[in-house]
Amino acid sequence: MSLAAAFKKFTNEKSSMDVKIYLSVLKESGVLNYKVQADLAENFFNTIKNNPNLRGISYPQFEQCLSQIALKNAQTKQLVEGMVLEYSKKLGAKKSDPNRFFYDKSTYTGVHNNGGPSTIDNNGISHLSQLCDRSGANVRGVKF
Repeated sequence: MSLAAAFKKFTNEKSSMDVKIYLSVLKESGVLNYKVQADLAENFFNTIKNNPNLRGISYPQFEQCLSQIALKNAQTKQLVEGMVLEYSKKLGAKKSDPNRFFYDKSTYTGVHNNGGPSTIDNNGISHLSQLCDRSGANVRGVKF
C-alpha cells in the first residue's frame, strides 16, 4: 500500500484531510512524541495549508507535513511514512462482530433463562375489587 492509498483511506476517498483526522492519524500511528506534540503538528498543518479559508490539506501537503515532522524528530521521512503506513494497515482490519452476550442464549441467567418476566402475572386476581376491601368502616378504619 502506498502513502497515497493510505491518505485516501484516512479521508474516505476525499481529496483533502482536515486537522482532526490528521492529528488522529499522527497520534494513533505513534508519530507524535515529546519532541513533536499535537500543537506543533497542528502548527505544521496550518503553515503548510497556507489559506485560512481552506479546511484541509491535499496529499502533497500531507507529505510536506510528514517531512516537517521527520525533520523535527531527527528521523528520516521514510521512517515516519512507514509508521503511518503501518497504522493504515491496521485501520479497518477489525470487523465488528455481534455482541456474544446478546446472541448467545447459553449465557443467559436467572429469569431471562426461563423466558423472561411475564406482563400478565395475575396470581388469581382478575379485578381490582379482589385486591382492596371496600366494606364499611368507621372514621378510625375499624370494620363494622
